[in-house]
Amino acid sequence: MERPLLKAGCVIMSTDACEIEALRKELKLLEGEVSEHEEKAESLRNELHLFERDYNNVILERYLELDAIEKRIVALTENRDMPTEEAHTVKDDINVTIEASFPASGIQSSNQVTEKHIDVSDLKNVFRGVARRVHPDFAVSEEDRDWRHRLMQRANQAYDEGDEATLRSMLNAFELASQEASDQASPELLAVLTRRSYAKMRIEQLNLEIDRIQDTEMCKLYSKVKQAKRYGRDLLEEMTSTLSKKIADRRTFLHQEEARYGR
Repeated sequence: MERPLLKAGCVIMSTDACEIEALRKELKLLEGEVSEHEEKAESLRNELHLFERDYNNVILERYLELDAIEKRIVALTENRDMPTEEAHTVKDDINVTIEASFPASGIQSSNQVTEKHIDVSDLKNVFRGVARRVHPDFAVSEEDRDWRHRLMQRANQAYDEGDEATLRSMLNAFELASQEASDQASPELLAVLTRRSYAKMRIEQLNLEIDRIQDTEMCKLYSKVKQAKRYGRDLLEEMTSTLSKKIADRRTFLHQEEARYGR
């Protein structure tokens, strides 16, 4: 254990202790930034989820109704009727045209991740590598132990979701800290360097996630709806009104076609 150097009745910290103190100040700022980014990402996900639900409830049913009418019209104009059973279930058949009408939200759930090809053996190896480095036995203080516990929870979640990228980024944080520390670095210094490395990685990760979500068509529409609301306009209501009018016009046309074909 390093001892403080005494000079002229004042305590002068060793180089290692000075570095740790400086790193801790930087770490406090970085982890504060991580919290802000996490809150922003969580808020954006929640807001967009609620908006998407409202959008689908208001707009989706009308698009599906319009799709069913258009299919009926096509069947009549081609002098080919549609079976009764298919006519009743056509609203459940969301074709490519209708899907293209709906903006993507960019919010990925854990069950969507499983649709990707995942090399389970690689995932396990990466997870084990993280678990070995995060293990609480390596903690140098209670604060460090708490941090490792939270990190292990995040690693478990990433493993359950098949999120190999997040697990690898955790490994990179530990490796970068090891490369930055000298061979004579104390365990406490290495612990602070590791937390700093992880905080920087997490900020970058959250920035990418926020950018990805904001770049989706659903989020762009959400921004337009919020902006229109500031000027007293209800953009979803306007879209609903336009769709309802189109549905009414196409239903009238359908009735005319049915009368023409005697159906």
